[in-house]
Amino acid sequence: AEWYIVSPTTGLIMFVEDENKWFFYNQMGEWQQLWDPTKNHRPIPREFAFYNPYLVRPKSVIFSYIATQEFVIEEDAPGSGASCEIPPTGTVVFNIINAGVSVGSITFNSGSLYGVVSIPSEVVVLPTIEENMYERANLFSVNSPVDTKGMEGLNVTIVGKIRSID
Repeated sequence: AEWYIVSPTTGLIMFVEDENKWFFYNQMGEWQQLWDPTKNHRPIPREFAFYNPYLVRPKSVIFSYIATQEFVIEEDAPGSGASCEIPPTGTVVFNIINAGVSVGSITFNSGSLYGVVSIPSEVVVLPTIEENMYERANLFSVNSPVDTKGMEGLNVTIVGKIRSID
């Protein structure tokens, strides 16, 4: 191992290999342990919620997110839900897309104020990938169907988690 002398400034983050720990130089001029990769870390809950108070547009992306961190939506998306203020006059199914692939749906039955979020298997949303000077965005989105049957006031929450670092 080599020793390096640094003149720290507030906000500097440094990894000390001998201790296998991350440190942060705080505003008080002190080194503070920031991260200990030897400990077990719990996943951080992540929630995506959106509300459209108007008539839901057909054939539209009604929500999109470009991931900056990897996150996971568990099978059946526990804690997720959907509602509307004016129910559809027929069954309406929204498509949940991850990186261009359909991974689930949100279904409202005719006359129902509540929809069912269905994600049949775990979904991993990966962050944007840099390839040389180009970036490829991994887009997570919810798309409306061809006919939204008069639905208004859509409210959707999709619950996931940022994975703990293993």
